[in-house]
Amino acid sequence: MTGRMVFTARVLSALMFLLVLGAAIQSPALSASRLNSSVATVGHRAANARSCLGTTVLKTDRTSLRYPSCWKMSKYTEGSTSTTVIAFLSNQPTHQPCNTTRSGTATTTRCGFPVKTLENGGVLVMFIEGGMPGWTIANETGRRFVVDHHAAREAVSPKAYGSLHSTEEITIFIDRGIPDNYYELAAFFRNPGVAEDQRLLRKMLNSMHIE
Repeated sequence: MTGRMVFTARVLSALMFLLVLGAAIQSPALSASRLNSSVATVGHRAANARSCLGTTVLKTDRTSLRYPSCWKMSKYTEGSTSTTVIAFLSNQPTHQPCNTTRSGTATTTRCGFPVKTLENGGVLVMFIEGGMPGWTIANETGRRFVVDHHAAREAVSPKAYGSLHSTEEITIFIDRGIPDNYYELAAFFRNPGVAEDQRLLRKMLNSMHIE
């Protein structure tokens, strides 16, 4: 073997050694990085779970309930001749749901949802006070149950709700004990975590007190 060939072989051997050494050093670093990322993700989920263990009080003139601390309450002016939204509850940012336009002497107000679309794992609950002539709880469909000694009905829809991209919707009507009047909770959920969010909703209902 000539001197040049020996030199080339030695260079190649040295390069191979450096590559192997670099891989050996990098592999633990990558593993540590992935481990730290995994720990951070688990920690984030654990923090979210802990925040849902706490509750916050929502009180009106005739009702009170405790909602999960991981759901934030928003109040916006939204109502019609028959219903008024008492509060919105969501685990993501909300915005004013109503838009008012004027044309000459005419004023038009259109209201939608306080979130444009639910994110993955998103929740939106609308707590509504309503009433209309001739309304009774018997006219509502769904599972019968009781909320603080008041008759209630729960209807579940597994179909996604249009622009919200929800994967499940629950509508609950509660007889207020006043002729023609009711409370309504319209809840929208998006996977993952729908089962746990529904459990939190039912826990909230169990805490509800109606005067």
